[in-house]
Amino acid sequence: MTLEQLITFEAVAKHGSFKAASEAMHKSQPSLSVAIKNLEEELGLKLFSRDEYRPTLTEQGEAMLKKTRKILSECEDFTDFAKVLKTGVEPVLKIGLDAISIHDDILNGIKTFFDEHAGTDVELDQGILGEMPEKVISGELDVAFSPMIVEHSDLEVFSVVKVKMIPVYAPKLLCENKLTINQLKKCNQIVVKDNSQLSSHLSFGVLKGGKAWRISSNGLKKSLILAGLGWGRLPENEIKRELVEGKLLEIKLPEIKSSQFDVCLQVHRQRKRGPVLQALINRFS
Repeated sequence: MTLEQLITFEAVAKHGSFKAASEAMHKSQPSLSVAIKNLEEELGLKLFSRDEYRPTLTEQGEAMLKKTRKILSECEDFTDFAKVLKTGVEPVLKIGLDAISIHDDILNGIKTFFDEHAGTDVELDQGILGEMPEKVISGELDVAFSPMIVEHSDLEVFSVVKVKMIPVYAPKLLCENKLTINQLKKCNQIVVKDNSQLSSHLSFGVLKGGKAWRISSNGLKKSLILAGLGWGRLPENEIKRELVEGKLLEIKLPEIKSSQFDVCLQVHRQRKRGPVLQALINRFS
């Protein structure tokens, strides 16, 4: 069985006759008849009924036509993919997104960019703090959007957006009208744990003398704070509605201040960059 036989089978079924198919394919009618006959013999199936003036698909032929069209579509995709590779365009980009980097400016920018570069697929990874830049350094990721936490000689960084982290708590956590630092120390501070070797030794705004719950997800952090299980800093862009609706209250104490992260696009300095990766860097730098 050859690809040419499948193309012939699909053409005869599509055009409804050997004559019409031969004209569309610019081949002789007898050669198409031979191709179909050989295909039927190889498969051990009767694809067309020739009892009438025009060939009509048998029940087996109908089933095989669906499979044939799927195979031909995959072959076309295969050819298109080869053409893309020939241009040097990367077939896949591996991108890391820190939880804090899930910002409208970044997400909208990524959407617009890959609408324009639809020939490249994307594999997204998510992590926190030093995890994403660490994977860029190791080569597991091509690029990462992550807060600038520590400098590293292998990383080239481009500032993209600044994210304000606001200390908040849910009203159900504390019933007192006036919040004090001593009251806050008795409550759990919800802290996202950094599992990377790059920055796990650093502490980001953990209250000395207070209680802390360490977790592995920024989404879980927000849920725990909303449930009244503790307090912590959350990205301003993620909690605007909750602040307006009073589901979260901002902590305004001299000892507890808002912080700001500079979210950057981070790439390896030495690793080879294809045209799509370079275009992505240019778009966000």
